[in-house]
Amino acid sequence: MREQQARYHKTLDGMLADMQQGGVWSDADAGRFFQTVWTDAEGKAVDTQRQKAGERYKVPAMAAQAWNGQRGQSPEMLRGMCLLGPRLLEDGAALYEALERSWSYMQTKLERVAKANKVSKP
Repeated sequence: MREQQARYHKTLDGMLADMQQGGVWSDADAGRFFQTVWTDAEGKAVDTQRQKAGERYKVPAMAAQAWNGQRGQSPEMLRGMCLLGPRLLEDGAALYEALERSWSYMQTKLERVAKANKVSKP
């Protein structure tokens, strides 16, 4: 997920820089864009899905971290970790996919604005 975030940050930062250098946007315009990108129906749906996936992932991830920090783990605790593992992987994959849709949505919205203002992609 860190690589995913870094990749999208680089792309979006490059697109913003091109729009600012082209005189299309100021820093304030960019700030307003990122505050309002989630306000339309599609943006709300994408953001809601991302939030739900994050919440679903958070609980088993926190449980796994807590159990991992225990010393002298009992057989029951180890069994619980084994049972939790597949759910953690499944929820992690769902979160990754939701984040991918979220980042992609932001990029698509920014590309539309750039295209409307005749700014080429980086």
